[in-house]
Amino acid sequence: MGNDGGSINKVTKLQLMISDVGHSAKDDDRNGFLRASQWECCRLSNKKLELPIVSDYKGHLFNKEAILEWLLTPDREDYSQNQIEKFSHIRKLDDVVELRNLSQVSDGEGDFSLRCDYNDTKLGQSASRLVYLVLCGDVLPATSLSISSSRRCPKCDQQYQELDVITINPSAKDALVLEKRMQKIKDTQHHNNSPRKRLKRKRQDDKASRTKKMK
Repeated sequence: MGNDGGSINKVTKLQLMISDVGHSAKDDDRNGFLRASQWECCRLSNKKLELPIVSDYKGHLFNKEAILEWLLTPDREDYSQNQIEKFSHIRKLDDVVELRNLSQVSDGEGDFSLRCDYNDTKLGQSASRLVYLVLCGDVLPATSLSISSSRRCPKCDQQYQELDVITINPSAKDALVLEKRMQKIKDTQHHNNSPRKRLKRKRQDDKASRTKKMK
């Protein structure tokens, strides 16, 4: 019976090991699918990405049509609570940037892929991180920005600052950088660098002006 017990224990351990490997493989497949889908699907609608495409300060990709529908539905009755919480920072078109330097290339079978025109690479398959510049919206390999020290877009020659560089579908580390950028600019400008209206300050200035006139 001792031998039987030992055999049963060995089999049980082997089954657990196989189970763990199976779960690991499934997790890897799932993570791989999620990584691929973020380059192919709109984060808001889950529909296939197609031009025109916009991006928020977090580097997420959206169909522009989906964002327009979102903005035209202020009560959010067509959206889940998860969507409302996740995309609450998008309140106007100034909170996204329309991306350029992209093209849709047919695969000959009725479908298409999105490619970066700068290096003719399918989105999600670039050897380098893909970024875009806020002021011009051009999508570029991150390595292309290190070619020149002049801080000009290598595609359109638009000058840019360090805060204008947004990593697309960032890693956790890059996402923290983007959050810090937004914390720096949120009081004075929108994601697309357009200035925020300082209504409160304007009211205070108007009140001070009226008080001065009364005196």
